[in-house]
Amino acid sequence: MNNLLAIRKQQGAFLRSLKLKKGYLITQVAQASGIKANTLSQIEIGRLPGSENTWAKLEAFYNLPVGSLRDTRFHSKTRPNVAPAENSQLALDFKDSPIHYKPTMGNFDVLDFIDAYNLNFNLGNVVKYVARAGKKSGEDKLTALKKARVYLEHEIILAERK
Repeated sequence: MNNLLAIRKQQGAFLRSLKLKKGYLITQVAQASGIKANTLSQIEIGRLPGSENTWAKLEAFYNLPVGSLRDTRFHSKTRPNVAPAENSQLALDFKDSPIHYKPTMGNFDVLDFIDAYNLNFNLGNVVKYVARAGKKSGEDKLTALKKARVYLEHEIILAERK
């Protein structure tokens, strides 16, 4: 693993630990910070480096010093126990989200499940489409399940090549 990728993974892991320590769902952080949930997920697993603007928004949300999330020296010195900025507005009840994004069991969120199990793109999409099947307006359950099947079949093909 090259050095830049290792740094991205460390930054992402620290960011994820902040979120989990405070008990936030990725969708809550996304809504409060103005960053797309998918972007946050990709940063947390080290696939995206994150722009300067993205890091600045996250540092403001977590009320951290400017540049601290990008500085891996800060990670080793700081335990993730910081509070969100006072002006953060978290949608704990998902009231502004489309119905297919709302959790069906408590505050459980599909993206957090995908992150917790470190699922790759294909398997993450399988979980997402199965969990939300029949809930998206204008899309029936069968359509969502067929989408899930496409990603599952692709993952099977990749596994068989190994």
